[in-house]
This record gives sequence, structure tokens and C-alpha cells, in this order.
Amino acid sequence: MKRTAKLFCLLLCSICLLLTACGGGNATKSPPPLQHVFEATGSMHEVRSGHAASLLSSGKVLVAGGFMDNSAEVFDPFNGTFTSVGGLQQVGNAGSATPLNNGKVLLAGGDGFPVAGVLSTAELFDPATGTFVLTGNMTAARVGQTATLLNDGRVLMVGGLDVNYQQLASAEVYDPATGTFAETGSMIEARDLHTATLLNNGLVLVAGGRNSNGDPLDRAELFDPATATFSQAAPLRATRCKHSGTKLKNGEILLIGGAVIENQFEVGLTSAELYDPAADTFTLVPGVMGIGRYYHSANLLADGTVLLTGGQDYSQDPLPTAELFDPTTGTFAPTGSMSVGRLGHTATSLKNGRVLVTGGVDPGANPLASAELYQ
Repeated sequence: MKRTAKLFCLLLCSICLLLTACGGGNATKSPPPLQHVFEATGSMHEVRSGHAASLLSSGKVLVAGGFMDNSAEVFDPFNGTFTSVGGLQQVGNAGSATPLNNGKVLLAGGDGFPVAGVLSTAELFDPATGTFVLTGNMTAARVGQTATLLNDGRVLMVGGLDVNYQQLASAEVYDPATGTFAETGSMIEARDLHTATLLNNGLVLVAGGRNSNGDPLDRAELFDPATATFSQAAPLRATRCKHSGTKLKNGEILLIGGAVIENQFEVGLTSAELYDPAADTFTLVPGVMGIGRYYHSANLLADGTVLLTGGQDYSQDPLPTAELFDPTTGTFAPTGSMSVGRLGHTATSLKNGRVLVTGGVDPGANPLASAELYQ
């Protein structure tokens, strides 16, 4: 009797082990961990660096212009391919690219060297026709300006460099209803290589950058669309230019990295700080990046983390590495690397949660046609 019971128990244990291994019964198999990796996708038709990329309402991405290039193409995330579309009206006219509420994309300013200098022209891309048409000119020629879509559908252009490559304090607003630019109040300080980010309260935070002496700034300003004026904001915790600015899901603005001058050399920052609009204060986050980087891209992901890709460090070489910032801990962690170092690239958040990285130059200073997807 005891022998029979013992055999029955052994048989029962064997069945349980078999069910577990096969995923049967109540046993559940843990899903594999999410892989944060870059994967190659279709290449662009042209090599590009310093170009513009904009997410269209269809979920596709417009990639336009670049150094001495007026061509454009559209990336389709459903099949991973690029399709050529009508070219820009003027070479280099991709100083800034802003998707409008009507589905079109405003491209303004830029540097047409060597054919033309700094541009005041602007044009609209119409996804319905795949063509570019000129719109009203800016009130000032600009390159390196920021372009911010306001809550009322207008676009704020701030700073940049003028035709003599001097920093601008002026700003202007584009009205899609009339197709014209109008001058607005000027900044307190001229700057380029800054960031401009729309706050939840409708104001625009302009932070850091480089002043007319070429020195990185630790000062910030707030633009109020209601009064068309700039006012002084709290100072940054560090001087920064060539940094990134990202609005987090809680409405705070995250400034990451950037460049400073040390012993006459440009050095990348590893630090980051948060701007609290309610308190008008900047606070350093606890963590630092694994490497100081500038001219990088920053994308807010669906889970609230921020992806940093490429750029350059103290060696001046384009970086293949990427990092993730976690706002819940205020820390950085490495994630999958790109297939090649990239500088002067674009990174566009897609509707499916992935990030499309296009072009740039590699460590050999060769412009790239390749693209990759981060998931």
C-alpha cells in the first residue's frame, strides 16, 4: 500500500513538472524582457546632415533639406521605406521645421551657403500634394533659431544667427491663417544654440544658448503670447549651449547636457536639470550621464522616460551610444547603441512608440543615408 502511494506521488510530480515545462495547467511562463535596441530600416535616397524631420498627421515622417540639399522624402513606418517628394523651393531652407495644426509643415530660414547666405524665406509642405510652396518671408534672416508651436496655432521664432552670423535677440510669430510673419517683443539677451519649450500654461521657456560673445549662458527667459513680451526667468544651475530641452509628462522641462568652455576647449556636460514652471526654479537631477554629450537628440518615450541619442563628446567624435533618463529616479542608464556614431542627425518619435533616427555624419565626417529605429 505504501509502495503504491509512493509511486502515485512520483507520477503526480512528474506530471506537474511536465505541465510547467510546456506551459500547461496553472503554470505561467514569464514574458521575455523588453529589448531596448536599434534596428536598421530602409535607407534614405540622399545622404543628409543638418536636415529637418517632422512627424506628419498620417504617422509618416517628412525628412527635408540638409547641407547644400533641397531634396525631401517621406518615411512610411508601416513598410520601413522612404519615398521622394517634391523638393524645397530653396537650397538650405530647413533651418527649422514645425508641424502645424492644419497638417502642413512650416520650414523657415536656414543657411543657403555657398549659393546663398542666411535665409529669410519660408515655405510650407503639403502632405496631400507632396509639394512645397513659398509662404511669407520672415522679418529677419535666421539660422539656428528655435521654432515653437503655440497653443493658438501660431509659431514663435526666437533668436539664431543673422546674415553676419551674429546672435539675434529678436523674435517673430508666424500666423498660418494669413501666411505672414510679424515681429514681436525681443529677448533680453541675444542668443543661439538655445532651447525653447512650450509650457502647459502657454508660456515658452527659452533656456541657455550662446551669447553675442560666444559664451554659453546660464540665463533663461519666458515669452508670453498674450503680451508678446519676454521676461527674465530663474537662472539655470549650469551654463549650457547645444543642449536639449524636453517637456516631461508632469509639465516640467528637462535640460540635458550641452557644451561649456574649459581651458579654451569645448567640453560636454554630464549633468541635467529640471525647470518647475509653478515655482520658477531649476534643480539639478541626482544622476549624471555616462558621458558628457552635446548636439544630441532627446525624445520623450511613451513610458515617460527620455531617450538620448548620438551627439558628440570631448573627443569631438560622433557618438553611437544612447542613454535613458528616468524621471522617477532622476537617473540615467545606458541603452542599446546605434549602428554608427551620428552627429547632425534627427530623431523623431513615431505614433507606434518607436523613434526614427536619420542621417547625420559618422566619425569619418561622412554624411549618412542610413536610418534606424529604436524600440
